[in-house]
Amino acid sequence: MLWKEIENTITAGNHECYVVGGFLRDLYLGRPVHDLDLVVESGALKLARELADRVGGSFVLLDAEHKIGRVICNDLQAICNTEIQNTEIREIDLAEFQGPSLEADLKARDFTVNALALPLNRETLQNLQDMLITRPQSEDWQLTREKLMANTLDPCAGLEDLKRKLIRAQSKEVFRQDPLRMLRAVRFSCQLGWPLEETTQAWITEYHEEIHKVSAERIRDEIFAVLKQPAAAAYVKAATDDLGLWPVIWPEIQAMADTEQNHHHAVDVWVHCLTTLESLERILANPRELPGDIRKGLFNQLKKPLGRCPRRRQDLLKWVALFHDVGKTRTKGRRPDGRITFYGHDRAGGEIIAAMAHRLMLGNKETQLAQRLVTMHMRPLQLYSLNQVSPKARFRFFRDLGPEAIEVLLLALADFEAKVAFRGGREELADYRQFIYDLLRLYITRPARIFPPKLISGKDIITYFPGLPHKLIGKILDEVYEAQGEGKVTTRAEALAWLEETIPRHYPGHS
Repeated sequence: MLWKEIENTITAGNHECYVVGGFLRDLYLGRPVHDLDLVVESGALKLARELADRVGGSFVLLDAEHKIGRVICNDLQAICNTEIQNTEIREIDLAEFQGPSLEADLKARDFTVNALALPLNRETLQNLQDMLITRPQSEDWQLTREKLMANTLDPCAGLEDLKRKLIRAQSKEVFRQDPLRMLRAVRFSCQLGWPLEETTQAWITEYHEEIHKVSAERIRDEIFAVLKQPAAAAYVKAATDDLGLWPVIWPEIQAMADTEQNHHHAVDVWVHCLTTLESLERILANPRELPGDIRKGLFNQLKKPLGRCPRRRQDLLKWVALFHDVGKTRTKGRRPDGRITFYGHDRAGGEIIAAMAHRLMLGNKETQLAQRLVTMHMRPLQLYSLNQVSPKARFRFFRDLGPEAIEVLLLALADFEAKVAFRGGREELADYRQFIYDLLRLYITRPARIFPPKLISGKDIITYFPGLPHKLIGKILDEVYEAQGEGKVTTRAEALAWLEETIPRHYPGHS
C-alpha cells in the first residue's frame, strides 16, 4: 500500500516529513484527492527517488534549485486500493522547506487554506489511510477528520477559513511574488464555490495589471481550469467587472463592451457573449432537458480531448461562446436608415479568435476548431431563416460544418437563448430549440442520411469518361455526392446514370 511505503521511506531515512497544501484542504472538505504534497527539511530529492523505487513509480526532477521532485505513480491499483475514488493518488511532490523553517514555508504560501501541515508518523498515516477508504461525511470519516485536524499545524488560521468557506490571501506580497496567484484565487473560488475575502479582493484589484507579466501557458491553464467548472460564467464576470483581470489578458473585452448592438439585441456585445456562456452552461448542466436520443452522442463528442492536451472540446466551446461575436468590434456599420449592421462579423471574428488562441498558446487543433466555430456560428440561424429547408440546403449545411456540427449547433442555441433573455421572444425560442434538436438528432442518430457512403470514385469517372480533363474530376465527384445528399441518387447504378446524363449537358464534348 502507498501509505505503508511512505512510512517505510521516511522511517528508513529518519526524516521529519509533513503533508501540506491542497491535499489537506481537499481531504478535510471530503473532495477527491489525486496529488499529494510532502515537505522535509532536507534531502527531498533523495527521498523522492527512494519512494519512486519503492512504489514502482517514476521520478521527475521538477526544480533543482528549490529541491522539488515528483513521484509519478504508475500502478495506481496496486498501491492505492482504487476501489475507493478518494484514494487514487497519481502524483507525489516532495520539496524542502521554502524558508528557514516549516512555519516560514507555510506563511509564504498563497492562501491560508493551503498553509496547513500534518506531521507524518505511524498514527497520522493510519488515520489518513482510514479516512481515504471511508465514505466522506460519514460518522467514522468525521471522527477521523477531527483527529487529523487536531494534529494539523495551522500558523495562518487556515482551518478557520476552511470552516468559514473563505478564500483569503496570506498578504499582498503573494500577488507581487507571483501574479498568477490572482487567477488561482478566482479558480479556487470557482471550484469550491467560496467567496474571496474582501481584503484579498482589494489586493487583486490593486495589482491586476501585473497579470501581464505571467507566461501565456500558465495563464491558459488557470483560465481553462475555471472554464472546466460547470458554472464558470459568474466567476468570469467577477474576474472582469470586480477584479479587472480578464480585460488585462484580453483587451478585446473592453472593445466588446464598447460596441453597441443593433435592433436584434438589447445589450452590448460583451454582456451578450457572457450571457451566451451562461446559457451554454445551463444547457450542459441539465442533460435531462435534452431529447433522450441525442443526449449520449452529444456528450460523448463534447468530452473528447483535443489532441494530446488535457482540455476537452466542451472546455474550448465555452471559451469560444465567450468571444463568438468579437468580430462585431471590427465590422460595425450603419445603413442609410440608421440601423446598425455587422456584415461579415463571423468571418472577422474567426480571424480575431485565432489570433487570441495563438496568444494563449493553444494548440493548432484548438485554434482551428475555435476559428471554425466562430466562423460558422451563424449558419444554423441562416438555415432556420429559410421559408423551407430543402434537402440541398440541409446537405450543404452539414457538409460545411463537418465534425464540428454538434458544437456549432449548441453554440447557436445558446446564442439565441442569450438574445431572447433580454429582448424577449420565448415562443420563437421554443421553435428554434426544436429546430436545433431536429438537426442534432439527424446528425447523431442518422449520420448515413447526412454523409452517405460514396458510390463512385475518380477512377470510375476516368474509366467511363476517359477524355474528361482531370481538373474537373474533383468538382464532378462533389456534384455526385451532393446529389446523394439530396436523395436524388441512392445506388451505384443511379450514380452512373446521373453521370451519363449530367456530364454531356454540363461539360459538352466529354460524353
